[in-house]
Amino acid sequence: MGHDNEMLITAFWIMLFGMAIVFIFLLTLIIAITLSHKILKFFKPADFIQRDEIIPSTGGNPKSIISAITAAVNQYRNKK
Repeated sequence: MGHDNEMLITAFWIMLFGMAIVFIFLLTLIIAITLSHKILKFFKPADFIQRDEIIPSTGGNPKSIISAITAAVNQYRNKK
């Protein structure tokens, strides 16, 4: 019985140690996020670059590529 009690006490301390490590990690994470929020309040958000027009592609789709895609789609549909 004495050996079982020692094992339970050791298991309890290992569990407590693991929970303390997780608690410290989460606390550090919360502090880092809070400090990051406070620091980033002082910076202006970046301006987004907006494109006025869409640039068309220079080459079109050749008819051979379109027909190959169409044939592949038809073959796929016929297999089902």
